[in-house]
Amino acid sequence: MKRTFYTFLILGFLVLSCNKSDDNRTLRPIDNDGDGVLSDVDPDEENPCIPAQNAGYDEYFATNDVWAMADCDNDGISNGEEDSNGTDPYVPEDNDGDGIGADVDEDDNDPCIPAQEAGYDGFDVTNEAWAEADCDDDDITNALEVEIGTDPYVSDAPIDEDGDGVEASEDVDDNDPCLPAQGIGYDLFDSENTIWANADCDSDGLSNGEEVNQGSDPYDSTSTEEVDNDGDGVLFSIDDDDFNACVPGQEEGYNGFDSDNDTWSAANCDGDSVNNGDELLAGTDPYKFDSDGSDCLSPVNTEVWSGALNGLAEGFETSGVGVPGCGELTINGDIFDFGCDIEPSAMIVFTPEFGGATNGTVEIAEQDYECFGDTPDRLSGSGTYDEITATMVITIDFFGDDITFTITPDN
Repeated sequence: MKRTFYTFLILGFLVLSCNKSDDNRTLRPIDNDGDGVLSDVDPDEENPCIPAQNAGYDEYFATNDVWAMADCDNDGISNGEEDSNGTDPYVPEDNDGDGIGADVDEDDNDPCIPAQEAGYDGFDVTNEAWAEADCDDDDITNALEVEIGTDPYVSDAPIDEDGDGVEASEDVDDNDPCLPAQGIGYDLFDSENTIWANADCDSDGLSNGEEVNQGSDPYDSTSTEEVDNDGDGVLFSIDDDDFNACVPGQEEGYNGFDSDNDTWSAANCDGDSVNNGDELLAGTDPYKFDSDGSDCLSPVNTEVWSGALNGLAEGFETSGVGVPGCGELTINGDIFDFGCDIEPSAMIVFTPEFGGATNGTVEIAEQDYECFGDTPDRLSGSGTYDEITATMVITIDFFGDDITFTITPDN
């Protein structure tokens, strides 16, 4: 009987303990989709993007897989990635800073597309692409317009409707590109302006645009034929550069040039140091290398760096002596200021920009620079040259640092 009593006593204690535990238990809130909105008030507990949230919202649970895998701003980057990157998962990415999210922007790499109306201010002025663009085509960058207080979507360029180069405020008739009348040689017009291009300001039967295309003067009624300014025999409309007699390049034996043209005569189209006019008088070919009989096929006149040379770099001066060769130059002396114990030599190779060009690039292929007897340094570098100014600008590797030298004759 006593055992039965104690058994009931123990059972009763356990029941009371369980009831007490139940009374004190706290229920944990449930948020299945991790959006920070509890299930009992969430319109869609399986969709972490409902309800929609504003920029800057941060009550979400980034460790929740459902939330992390979603893309609540529809910019192609998951919420989890945006949280890791430090970007806002509730603001679409905007690469070009125009304020239009990547998901709806016609071109998210062009800050001026789509076009915006005057007064638009949804841009991000700190975005480099937007800041450097010029969305109103007035030659003032967006960032500078913001800085000076003008509208980056309203052109501040002078108005010239007819393209005649005269501002509307001063134009006799800004819808007539031939008023005011201009003299022969006038060139302040806008040849891309349709009103101007379609007019015929010298009344010679050719439109202004046609005259520009063939190189004749739209303000000279006697100038109607297509021109060849450089005398190379290639007309203006098809010449890549009608003021350079050596462009386009020609083969040996070419004779379609105009020998009376001063531009052609003064040029040196084969780059052999004898100009076209002199070659013609001498009976040699102005389009054949080495028709001067020098046995050198390089067009570069390295003689301009013959003799004493000066070097200038970062405030200090150096010196050397140039010994010209065929397309190359040897400089004797510590022109690159290695602090040599003995006199070193450096070989420089020239490459013209094109046949007959007086400028181009130079290279110091990696070579020994005999400075300290048995232990030569290694020298390498590259740069540019200009025969007209007799200038070389060469950057060398000086023990791991780049140093730029300007080398000219010591006149």
